[in-house]
Amino acid sequence: MKIIDQEVFANEIIQDTTDMLYVVDFFAEWCGPCKMLSPILDQMQTQYEGKITVVKIDIDSNQDLAEELQIMSIPTVMLYRGGQRVETINGLKPQEFWAPVIDRLLAA
Repeated sequence: MKIIDQEVFANEIIQDTTDMLYVVDFFAEWCGPCKMLSPILDQMQTQYEGKITVVKIDIDSNQDLAEELQIMSIPTVMLYRGGQRVETINGLKPQEFWAPVIDRLLAA
């Protein structure tokens, strides 16, 4: 998992027309639940290696993007495929929550 900024988000994720599923984790350094979510998403990237890409965006450093996407709480995870948002998940979810969501989106 790597930390990106709003420029990389716009140039790589929004303009990507492939079937790659991007899992974009919007977080802040001060957010406890965000820190708990990070290892779960890391494990998902390992489990789905080559099928998903997990990236993180710090909302404090990218406030314009957070406002544009209307992020009201964190953690917020937005999933993108072919440059389009296909799902938004708010709040900390347990590990067992993620595989069915990813499987469904990869099958779509």
